[in-house]
Amino acid sequence: MLSGDTVIGANGEKISAFSDLQRAVFRLKVGDRMDISVVRGGKQQTLTVTLGEMPNP
Repeated sequence: MLSGDTVIGANGEKISAFSDLQRAVFRLKVGDRMDISVVRGGKQQTLTVTLGEMPNP
């Protein structure tokens, strides 16, 4: 994803708030793939991402 993308869906579920995206991600594990629907530059597109581990701060 790029800065400025607006997430509108994850694995076929509508995303209306950041908490919706958090719930969708928390159901998965490292290595799982997820389809993310975004609006980029006024156009909708679907990206496939692979979940990784959260780096230590």
